[in-house]
Amino acid sequence: TDGIDYGNAAVEEYTQNTTANITNFGNMAINITIEGYGAVRNDGLAMNCSLGGNISISNEKYALIDVDYATKTALTGSSQLIPGLTMPKQTDSTQIINTTYWELYVSSNNVPGGNCSGNVLFTAIAP
Repeated sequence: TDGIDYGNAAVEEYTQNTTANITNFGNMAINITIEGYGAVRNDGLAMNCSLGGNISISNEKYALIDVDYATKTALTGSSQLIPGLTMPKQTDSTQIINTTYWELYVSSNNVPGGNCSGNVLFTAIAP
């Protein structure tokens, strides 16, 4: 994936639904695990912010279909399998692409401010 850009969101707002595409270029089927962190692995954060504060990992959510925030699954700081996602191997010049849907809630609890950034790791594993 090329990254997840949530754009601008004020405190106590939800971001727009944002997509991240996963492509299987390989010669075998794959499952995908994901995990997230702000600055360092296992910090419990989705994002650290330039003017202080942060966004908790549980406020970053994803789904395999376009659904509302409450229905999405919360990201965690440990590797978790995306249930229901097995990508077949590429058999010809047609790329195997899966779209995931992401959304973020900017809570006032941790007083986020400025530009916020974090990390989501997508890892391919054998089914």
